Amino acid sequence: MSLDLATCLQTRGHQVRIICLRTAGVLGKQASGAGIEVVALAKPEGFSLPTLRRMVNLFRCWRPDVVHTHNPLVHHYGSLAGRLGGAAGVVSTLHGINNISLKPGSRELLYGLSSPLTDRVVAVCPAAYDYFRRSAVVPKRKLAMIDNGVPLEPFLRIPSRPCNGDFVFGAVGRLVPMKDHLSLLEAFSIVSRQHPDCRLEILGDGPLRPALEAKIAALRLSEHVRLQGYSEDVPGFLTRVHAFVLSSITEGLPLTVLEAMASGLPIVGTDVGGVSEVVRKSGCGWLCPPSAPAQLARALVAVLESNDREILGRRARRFAEEGYSVSRMTAQYEHLFEEVLSKRQSRATCN
Repeated sequence: MSLDLATCLQTRGHQVRIICLRTAGVLGKQASGAGIEVVALAKPEGFSLPTLRRMVNLFRCWRPDVVHTHNPLVHHYGSLAGRLGGAAGVVSTLHGINNISLKPGSRELLYGLSSPLTDRVVAVCPAAYDYFRRSAVVPKRKLAMIDNGVPLEPFLRIPSRPCNGDFVFGAVGRLVPMKDHLSLLEAFSIVSRQHPDCRLEILGDGPLRPALEAKIAALRLSEHVRLQGYSEDVPGFLTRVHAFVLSSITEGLPLTVLEAMASGLPIVGTDVGGVSEVVRKSGCGWLCPPSAPAQLARALVAVLESNDREILGRRARRFAEEGYSVSRMTAQYEHLFEEVLSKRQSRATCN
């Protein structure tokens, strides 16, 4: 989302630069390829005063109107360096509901201490907005809501795909505990016994890959489940899929679900965060509780046995197209940034 926002802001005539506290990674390379300056600071573990000083120096050189941080573990750096470096505004986006706990901890303390330096805090879906309103460290008067958006065009071009052979469930996401692929594998082992002509393909990589490979072997699913590894070609992956599944324990509004909906796929998802809202409002699929393999299996079987998959896919595509484009999201952020700058200028005039 941050890269899509940055590139869209750039096409709308704004100058955009990106700072990565550690390494630039794959997204940094993509940003550089789009003509956006990317600076990676190689921050060591723990708090780093030299990293903060370097950020302050960069901001004093660049003189940004707005510093926009993504998620809490970078916000104390961005907000403090932004203010010391002369930025007119500071905006924070919290992408996942799990990023700020309702129970106080070190992350919450740091975020709370940064709150006076922050002009606005953005939640990425209504469920996240409602959750953060209950947080003691997110100032309610500064909280805003802007739905995530995705580049729709590559996904809208994907044609409908009738199932003329094996039925393929697809999942996209990092192989980390939050995505709970272990529950997905347990659910799929139930499904494959009833429907041996179906497959599960998982796009993504991460630290849990060895554990998932062991689980696949233990469940004797090697002929039915494929771990595809990391790929930037998500549209290409989704062209081979007949239904999308997300098994996360917690989420904000995952871009992968919006991409799958734009691709015209029915959705099976856990009843968490913004997933619940988009699936219910669009009427494009099934929801089940997180970490409940038996119930997830029933939902997957329901997809296989449904006669309405194409109808559900059309509903999903229409819903994504109407409300979740990058251009809509960028226009709303642009308006928010202008509002922040206007209020700052008004206060400066009054003083």
